[in-house]
Amino acid sequence: MDVEGVLLAGGKSSRFGKPKMFEHYKEKRFYEHAITAFQNAGIKSITIVTNEALAAHFNVSSSRASVLIENPPYEGPLHALYQAMVKQKAANWYFTLPADTPFVTATFIKNLLSYRSDQSAIIVPVANNFEQPLHSLYPASCLPVIKKLLTEQKKSMKLLFEQFPVHHVTFHESNQDFININTQTEWSRYKNE
Repeated sequence: MDVEGVLLAGGKSSRFGKPKMFEHYKEKRFYEHAITAFQNAGIKSITIVTNEALAAHFNVSSSRASVLIENPPYEGPLHALYQAMVKQKAANWYFTLPADTPFVTATFIKNLLSYRSDQSAIIVPVANNFEQPLHSLYPASCLPVIKKLLTEQKKSMKLLFEQFPVHHVTFHESNQDFININTQTEWSRYKNE
């Protein structure tokens, strides 16, 4: 398999007040929009990385995604990516998406996938001058660096970007694929637009 979709769904959603990945938009839950975007972009193998409390709430029978319970939980996205890479060793690339991005599209995913030519760099989108590490494409070759960082209790994606080559891809600041929902107030504003 070339690309594994990795859905980051293990957060506490403390600012939202409840598990936001299960909020509905256009008759689908947030996380289902990400799965659909992966599948429509040609990524068929998808791992949802979550915690034990949330695992049973994901409907994976229709999507054929698998659920990976992060152990220990709440260690952040770098740890979640690491666990998915260790579980799905056959992939050459790992495309991460957060589970709270209901506007993400297959067009965005296909666009980023078009930049992978070799496994020498992490492919990171940039929008409005901000790197988007949770919407990025990680080569299998960065696994040893991630393992070393986590062994040293360094859990920041930024530290990974400092120790492994990065290829930036610029997207227009109006691109909605990067909008993640953090609060009920934010969601009320977006869903009523």
